[in-house]
Order: sequence, then structure tokens, then C-alpha cells
Amino acid sequence: MNRDEIRKCTFKLLFMGVFNEPTEMEEQIDNFFQDNEELKDKEKEKIRSLTMEMVKEIPELDRIINENCVGWTTSRMNKSDLTAIRYGVYEITKSDLPSGVVINEAVKLAKIYGGEQSGSFVNGVLANVLKAVDNE
Repeated sequence: MNRDEIRKCTFKLLFMGVFNEPTEMEEQIDNFFQDNEELKDKEKEKIRSLTMEMVKEIPELDRIINENCVGWTTSRMNKSDLTAIRYGVYEITKSDLPSGVVINEAVKLAKIYGGEQSGSFVNGVLANVLKAVDNE
């Protein structure tokens, strides 16, 4: 399983998490793995670890998003767009991936799982976040 497939699985789990309590995430992950039996143990552990780390960071991710999104708040955003943005902000702030790659991957997720305008919306928000992070 490549990084793109892991990203899609993690995105799906984070999206499910929007509709559940953080305390239910472990159970949601177990249910997801039951429905995706083809995943190897090593892949499951990578997905579980990444998902749980992101869930733990959601309050901080949302703070960063809300501070850098003009005219929008996380509570008003389309949930698939919000999930793609959270994923992007997490990778911008916590990974060593080039920011251009991070934004492109988040936009790709938004186009797959969101609406017609999702890609450009996610791109705009992440561009603002990146400017703010670079200026810190």
C-alpha cells in the first residue's frame, strides 16, 4: 500500500470521526478494518497511528484553520472539505513533506470526496495557513 492509499484510508476515518465522539475513534477504526480485510497488519498500524495522532491534534488544527480562514469557521465548513483541510494542516505543521505536495494531496482528496468547488476552497485555505506558518 502506497502513501496515497494510506492517506485515503486515514481521510475516510477522519471523516467518520467528524460524526462521532473522539472516544469512539478506536471502535470506528476497528470497524473500518473489518470492512477492509485486505489491509496488512503493518498498514493497519500505520493508519491507526496516523488517525489517532490527527484526532488528538484536531483542537489545534481547528485553531490554526479558524485563524487563517477569512469569512469561514470550521463549524460552517462542508465536512469533507474540513477533513481535507485538517489533513493538510496536520501535514504542513507536523510532517517534513514539501508544502506543495501536501497542498496538492489535500486538494486531490477534496476533489474526490467533496463538491464542485472543494478543490479551490481547500487550496485557498491551505495557502493562507502556509503563509501564516512560514511567517512564524
